[in-house]
Amino acid sequence: MLCRTGAIIVVCLLLAAPVCAAQGNGQGAGGAGGPGGQVGGNQTQAGDAAPPGLQKHLRDEINGSSARFDAEAGNLSGPARIAVQNQNSVRVAVQALLAFGEMDGGIGRNISAFARQYNASIQTRLAAEERIHARPGYARFFFGGDDEGAAVLLEEVNQSGVQIREMERLVANCTCDDATRAVLMEQIGVMEAEQERLRLLAEGERSDTGLIGWIWR
Repeated sequence: MLCRTGAIIVVCLLLAAPVCAAQGNGQGAGGAGGPGGQVGGNQTQAGDAAPPGLQKHLRDEINGSSARFDAEAGNLSGPARIAVQNQNSVRVAVQALLAFGEMDGGIGRNISAFARQYNASIQTRLAAEERIHARPGYARFFFGGDDEGAAVLLEEVNQSGVQIREMERLVANCTCDDATRAVLMEQIGVMEAEQERLRLLAEGERSDTGLIGWIWR
């Protein structure tokens, strides 16, 4: 009887050994997976964290564009140089807004789309302002300012005003950090100041009738 009981106990122990071993391995894997899972969770949180501000990249773009456009103006002379120097600040601002579209895949693309429209008409503004500055003194004395150049500038100012307002609205609603938004708003301010400068230049040309220019106006 005792031998039979002993045999049964031995058999039970042999059957239970694989189960215990499997449970031990499972706990070991779980223990190893615990810290591993925790690290993975930390990595996910790091990946979801907001990216650093783009203001430094924008400043780099602004500085680079400014140096490039200044060098371009240095190679010009006369009325062309005056026009380019006057409009370089707004050209730099537009380049910064275009660059933001490449840095930010969200609302930045919409901002850069309007900036691209504005950029497409910069050459028209430059040509009109150059024409005004190139007007001969005798023509200005007798006939007044360049009415055609002024008309082009006023038309451009009216069209670009819509683009600037849309960009300002988009920047205000941007999910970017405050420092980046401040840089973008600074560029919008440069564009608004250029709008006012061109408007005053055009209105000054129109109001200058010269000695006999009033006859044709």
